[in-house]
Amino acid sequence: MRICKYCFRHFESIHFWHLLRPPLLCPNCYQQLEWHQRVEDWHGYKIESLFDYGPTFQKMIYQFKSNLDVELGSIFIDQHVPYLKLKYWPFTLVLAPTHEQDLRVRGFHPLIEIFKSIGLPMLTLFEKNRPYRQSEQRGLDRQHIKNVVVLKPGLQIPKNICLVDDVMTTGETLNTMIELLKPISPKHLKILVLARKKQEKIEITTRIKNDKIRNWKHQIWHG
Repeated sequence: MRICKYCFRHFESIHFWHLLRPPLLCPNCYQQLEWHQRVEDWHGYKIESLFDYGPTFQKMIYQFKSNLDVELGSIFIDQHVPYLKLKYWPFTLVLAPTHEQDLRVRGFHPLIEIFKSIGLPMLTLFEKNRPYRQSEQRGLDRQHIKNVVVLKPGLQIPKNICLVDDVMTTGETLNTMIELLKPISPKHLKILVLARKKQEKIEITTRIKNDKIRNWKHQIWHG
């Protein structure tokens, strides 16, 4: 019998796999977390996202980062560590930037707590030159991140880089990191994020187009 790290309910492991990696979340919480694991093309790069940016994920990441519940850092990729370790070896995980002030307030680096169980080298190659939270910006204001993120001087740049972040919304932060790396030309570059926010406008447009196509086909076949 185990205790869920999020809801604190007792639960029993139900899969043979759990004998090797005992789960940290109960089946109900894990199901609500909406694991999807997608690999998509984004500006010429492969980006892998692990979860939908749904209500449960938002609550968990808020509890972890804003309520300083550091114990939740391990729950997000817990059952997928072997897969991620195999896929991203021998890459160095380069963390999305944060500001020193935020680190002092929290007392921990969120991305380190989330991804440290993979066991790959991690590097804080970027930093913010002033306190700035992308989640608090709206619309075109998000583009200002390019004036906030800078490359730390004097660090050795790895050949194989995997940029990691917890949430991707517009992608402005990741795009800024990529632009700063272009003059250095790393040999390989991948992107891994916990959750990627759905582009609702694109999805709605796609649904409308699909509906029109279905109606058009129906008219052809049925008059």
